[in-house]
Amino acid sequence: MLKNTTKGVRGGILQIIDMTPLFTTDYSIGKSILKFKPSKTPDGPDSVIEIAQDHNLGKVVLLENRMHGFLEYIRYSEQNDFDFIFALELNIVDSYEDVKKHKVNIFAKNNDGVKLLYKIYSSAFAEHDGNLTLDDLRVQWNSDHLMLAIPFYDSYIYYNNFTFDSFVPDFKGLGLLTFFIQKNSLPIDSRLSSKVKKEAEEAGGSIEHVKSIYYKNKKDFTAFQVRKIIHNRKGAKVATLSKPNLDGYCSDEFSFESWLENERQTV
Repeated sequence: MLKNTTKGVRGGILQIIDMTPLFTTDYSIGKSILKFKPSKTPDGPDSVIEIAQDHNLGKVVLLENRMHGFLEYIRYSEQNDFDFIFALELNIVDSYEDVKKHKVNIFAKNNDGVKLLYKIYSSAFAEHDGNLTLDDLRVQWNSDHLMLAIPFYDSYIYYNNFTFDSFVPDFKGLGLLTFFIQKNSLPIDSRLSSKVKKEAEEAGGSIEHVKSIYYKNKKDFTAFQVRKIIHNRKGAKVATLSKPNLDGYCSDEFSFESWLENERQTV
């Protein structure tokens, strides 16, 4: 879908690349240090728009765990003839009494898809503390307007193979699945990639190579860690830069610089 899809919110084809960058902004609280629009000051924080313009991306995939910035994204797209693909990261639970959860990524294929994302988001956050069951997701699903992707990290595949949690999700009625694979120099990447490929084959789904982008350059990794530590400071463990206690974030590869270095490579 990311390589052959409708253009932003107006229709078209996404440029074919081997590894699609998935940008996340600071609208996803505690997950990114990237702003959406350029700063008004010369030394301000890096922005997704600035990166896209400087590198002639033409289209940007925005994956957020909140929808607070979506109206701003759409307004900017309409005023500047700039195209986006919008996606929502969502927690899936077996039941609303269950504390165990895994994540899915829901992509809007068009304007109607964006409207459905709002309904799904409202149902999850207004009624279920940010979670949704697959049964409730199915009620609002339309495969003509939405695509379901299984993320590389925090998916049911990851939890089933690297933790004591166990999930057997039923994705029937949610269209053909897309399975994401990433390469970020983490110890689990290779083994997890093998598990994802096997799961995708058994499910009859497709595989897309992607990279999560949370900061522009590798040198920004420390600033990113500081933001994560501040966001997670309510935890039981006291976090420091020498021991940040940030599971899965021990690599500086979640950067646009890393994507540039790995462009045209596959996992």
